[in-house]
Amino acid sequence: MMLDTPLTKINTTLTLNFYEALYIDYKIDEKAHLKAGHINAISIGSQGATDWALVGEQTKTAGTAMPMRSQSLSGLEQSRFLNIGEVSAGKDSDGITYLGFEHKYSDTFSYRIWDYLAHDYTNTVYADMSYLCAKFGLKELFLNAQMLIQDKVGKNYAQIQNSFLMGGFEIKLKESKKFASIAVTKSNDAFFFNAWGSDAAYTSSIFSRNEYRRDVLASKMSFGYDLRDDIFIQGSFAMYSKSKTIGWGNLEAAKNAYESDISLLYAPVKNLTLKLISFIKVSEYDGVAIGEKAEKKMNNVSLIASYMF
Repeated sequence: MMLDTPLTKINTTLTLNFYEALYIDYKIDEKAHLKAGHINAISIGSQGATDWALVGEQTKTAGTAMPMRSQSLSGLEQSRFLNIGEVSAGKDSDGITYLGFEHKYSDTFSYRIWDYLAHDYTNTVYADMSYLCAKFGLKELFLNAQMLIQDKVGKNYAQIQNSFLMGGFEIKLKESKKFASIAVTKSNDAFFFNAWGSDAAYTSSIFSRNEYRRDVLASKMSFGYDLRDDIFIQGSFAMYSKSKTIGWGNLEAAKNAYESDISLLYAPVKNLTLKLISFIKVSEYDGVAIGEKAEKKMNNVSLIASYMF
């Protein structure tokens, strides 16, 4: 099944990750939920190869820690359930046990706290809160905050050296589908070992998740606007300070990274959606390597058609 929890969900992918898991959702009352589960295996979706080489730039910080079979003979096979230890390039693991508490304290304030224990790898705590500051007619102004903490545990198959800490906040003004937001995150001098499909940060982009790297100040501006009932436009611009994370081939970051995304969604008939996406990305490792691999920039336009049967 798919698991809709903060650290088991990639925001941008055609095919989501699937998990072999047991899951319990206990409704304490109308405002509070207690959620628990155990993940035994993961099936990596369509974003896996991109997360490893293009998004994460082989830093193990963007949702996968191993290449896919299409990239290496020793890589992982997508759309096949694999032990979470195998996905992490380590030994077999007893899986990931998690516990979450979600509470809508009032009509204006809610919060979530989640803990994920990947046995013999990491213990990761994620928390966030959302506060409705003000209303202007149909418009609502939200202040959101988040925190992500990770420590090594057990035999530490991932060979993590330092404890990771990232904090961030977001200001969002929204009305129905329309929205505008500004977000900032900051990580400490450690990297987030991200092998099982996590992407909770406010400052993530389609092809950039540098905020999970060492010592990164990230910022992102986003907007969304419905031009008509059947046409919706959204875009974002994100900037990431150069990290201390060593990239593939022992590359050191040379510059700040950034990504600009814009997409147009058109629903001409019921169940059919056309999505036109244009993005520009410049890597923090751009210009560092020698020869044809030195340029690490992207400028791409894609068209995606989706039909719901």
